[in-house]
Amino acid sequence: MGNTKKQWLVLYTKSRSEKKAKEYLEKRGFECFLPTYKTLRQWSDRKKKVELVLIPSYLFVHVDEAERRMALECPYTVQYIYWQGKPAIVRDNEIDSLKRLVSEKSPEEEIETFHFEPGDEVVIERGNFAGRDAKVLEQKGKKVQVLLKELGLVVRVKIDTDAISKS
Repeated sequence: MGNTKKQWLVLYTKSRSEKKAKEYLEKRGFECFLPTYKTLRQWSDRKKKVELVLIPSYLFVHVDEAERRMALECPYTVQYIYWQGKPAIVRDNEIDSLKRLVSEKSPEEEIETFHFEPGDEVVIERGNFAGRDAKVLEQKGKKVQVLLKELGLVVRVKIDTDAISKS
């Protein structure tokens, strides 16, 4: 399609249209990544495994400058996510981290966080996000919500206290 260097950009999709946008763009030759995970959902009469989108309304596309405009022609997309006035570029290693995360059995890592407080700066020492700086946003029981600084994403994870250290 284009001849300049391809980069991962983030498309904001219409509500609950991530999978349709991915299918539409892939049929037109675009390389896309939509992080999803499977989870067991309980209804009153049954249990069922369902596939959910990890980051709602976000679709990652690997495009060059010419393809960038063409990808926006998708009827399920709204706009690109911008950072400092330019389309936000996601590094290849961050896409790889997300791919590893969703390739696991569960998108959550088992982590206990009894002694972390909101605002604590932490480093994740083990698991798919090993070596990543994070900020604790909230803790409920054994679950902690952290902001992954490099990705600019909020991710809810379970973390063993020995897998995180304060910065």
